[in-house]
Amino acid sequence: MQFLHPWFLAALGTLAIPIIIHLFYFRRFKKVYFSSVRFLKEVKDETSARSKLKNLLVLIARLLALAFLVMAFAQPFVSKKTKEKFAKTQVGLFVDNSYSMNALSQEVPLVTLAKQRARTVVESYNVEDQFMILTHEFAGKQFRLVPQEEALSLIDEIRPTPAVHTLEDALLKIKYTISKNEGNKHIYLISDFQQSITDLTNVVDSNYNLHLIPLQSVQEKNLSIDSAWFDSPTQFLNRPNLLKYRIRNFGDQPVQDARISLTQNNQSKPIGLVNLTAGESKIDTAQIMLTQPGWQNLQLEVTDYPIQFDDKLFISFQVKDKINILLIANGIADENLQTAIKSLPSVNLAIQQSNNIDYKSLSQFQLIILDDLNNISTGLANELTSNLKQGLNVLVFPGIAADLNSYNNFCTNLGAGTFAAFDKKQSTASYINTNEFIFNDVFLRVTSNMKLPTVQGKYKRVKGAKGEESILAFPDETNLISKIKIDNGSLYLATSPLNSEYSDLSKNAEIFVPMIYRMALNKNQNEKIALFIGNDQNYEISAQKKSPDDVIHLIGTTNDDLIPQQRTLGSKIILDVTGAIQNAGIYSAMLKDSLIAKLPFNFNRKESDLKTFTMDELKLKYPDLDIIQAANSTAFDSYFKSNNKGTTYWKWFVIATLLFLLIESLLLRFWKL
Repeated sequence: MQFLHPWFLAALGTLAIPIIIHLFYFRRFKKVYFSSVRFLKEVKDETSARSKLKNLLVLIARLLALAFLVMAFAQPFVSKKTKEKFAKTQVGLFVDNSYSMNALSQEVPLVTLAKQRARTVVESYNVEDQFMILTHEFAGKQFRLVPQEEALSLIDEIRPTPAVHTLEDALLKIKYTISKNEGNKHIYLISDFQQSITDLTNVVDSNYNLHLIPLQSVQEKNLSIDSAWFDSPTQFLNRPNLLKYRIRNFGDQPVQDARISLTQNNQSKPIGLVNLTAGESKIDTAQIMLTQPGWQNLQLEVTDYPIQFDDKLFISFQVKDKINILLIANGIADENLQTAIKSLPSVNLAIQQSNNIDYKSLSQFQLIILDDLNNISTGLANELTSNLKQGLNVLVFPGIAADLNSYNNFCTNLGAGTFAAFDKKQSTASYINTNEFIFNDVFLRVTSNMKLPTVQGKYKRVKGAKGEESILAFPDETNLISKIKIDNGSLYLATSPLNSEYSDLSKNAEIFVPMIYRMALNKNQNEKIALFIGNDQNYEISAQKKSPDDVIHLIGTTNDDLIPQQRTLGSKIILDVTGAIQNAGIYSAMLKDSLIAKLPFNFNRKESDLKTFTMDELKLKYPDLDIIQAANSTAFDSYFKSNNKGTTYWKWFVIATLLFLLIESLLLRFWKL
């Protein structure tokens, strides 16, 4: 037998009290006067014997009552566990404090219940044991072993967090930390065990005792706007832009008339109601009208309760006020080309000569046009290749006397095929690809009498490893203009020179002007208009620091001022926001007083799906683990302490104390001498 509070055994010294009472109280004599005592000798002997027996029984009852009372306070128990190797124990606890734990149990929110369970676990161990308290935040102060009192304080400090990690990650962190010291090792995972994060592997380990403590909400109900995107990779001013968004019902009950609203420029407006069956998701569309260039802020919201962290989706994107186009030519650039570019709205045109190129400036342009160059130098080829991968668009018109070796070296390195001999033969284009972004939604309809470009000759081409997409094509299915995707940028290759002597493309304003404009606006993929805390840890910004001491700040709507880790990569700055963002919202990236970008961070949707593993499913999934569950906190405390400490007997000792006090009272009251 062992004792939970062995220091109470010192109170056994109080057993001297009944003995003292017995020695001094029962030995007092009272004088009784009789006229004659000669007939009482026999009666006196008999009464004295009975009195001694009664007093002895009263003494024994008092001693046992006090002894059992002291034992009850010491809380005796018999351990059910096999004897462990070490005297000390290292206990690792993971307390799930993700936003899904805001769901209600029958008593309180799950996160509050998890903290209560964690306190019970810690208090059931000895004061000399050590504890690690870990949450989804993975904060630095959590990766250490602390005494019992500090562990209880850390549990009290736990609050819901947007951070989300898998239970496997948490288990590995705990194992690494508690493995540093010798001792018996116990690990407890307290969670709702959502299916999206429960991925435990290698759970059977002789070095650790792993216990699962599942918590479950009363009702699984949650709506979420989990993503949004534009139909087009480019957004336009003064015309409807189609914003698509997806809303999901993660609950097991249908939802009727859920209200969807959109906030734009601080003005909120309803955009409809949605009905969803259990587990259903829908994609809907909202029309966004933009009247001003620059950074745009949007917020989509669905009315939902009680899980609300994923009801809002913050969106931000940029509509450029100016488009920068660079024209590289040999001597005088094509006049029709210059006229077409200058006719485009919000376009800045720069012209550089092929023998005097400012390579550092190339990253500032959205589109670079090579106007009938006879040679692509190695330096130009290298710079174009580098910038293409970063998102630049390049349109190449080969010169009539082009050095095909230089062109082919440039194209081959990009997987864009090769040029062959020039075929001086007239051809008229017969196909325009209106499904591709360049000409999508440009024409109300394409008619058979639409005038397409005519050329007086063209270079033959062999397709490269990356393949290509036809923009304009001839009847023989060879291309006049081809598109090859190069990482984040696009390479457009013409097979005919632009010079009007060989092509009338530059004179065909109906085709040529929108083609140049859309090529400048082209993006290979939709940029992320919504970021998620925990998923989007790195963000790339186009900016240049004037000084190494310049630092980008992230300013939040709640006056958060964060300085993320940052490194410069050419004309790009990479921001590492790992662990920095705690609140959802749109953050302004500021370099001194200049706005560089707006970053719309949202709470991670990984927690939106409230599907959890039930007790039976956990037992089936992890049959070798100790899975602890109780109907309520009182039952859990009783079960857990009994399971951890063994069978307790303090209640029986209290009953024994009362029993012997009753025996003492009966002896004194009813035993008449």
